[in-house]
Amino acid sequence: MTIWQSRFERVSAIERLRMEYMRIKSEMQFDRITWNPNQMNGQPCIRGLRLTVRRVVEAVAQYPNREDLFRNYPELEPDDVQQALAFAARQFGRQCDRKQRRLSDVPAIPMYSRWRSGNV
Repeated sequence: MTIWQSRFERVSAIERLRMEYMRIKSEMQFDRITWNPNQMNGQPCIRGLRLTVRRVVEAVAQYPNREDLFRNYPELEPDDVQQALAFAARQFGRQCDRKQRRLSDVPAIPMYSRWRSGNV
């Protein structure tokens, strides 16, 4: 693989992420989720801050008490947390759908079908 191919793959991966982000944002208004390829490695962030959606979801898991969460992250607002969780849930659902589609494309194993019919 040449350096140009790896750059092309990197650009196309960033472009795919941008397209996915725009599609999700158009389906449901995530007005607090921003995306910039030059910030935080292109990960979705909260209101342009250097705080990713992933970090907010991890913080919600780490601090089950919301008062502790907002004390440790004073820049967060309740709507930020709600949209970060909704965005993460939507992304997770899409990944599961893609995996399920890929698994359904796999052909049945012939040996199993012969074993099941008793012709082994």
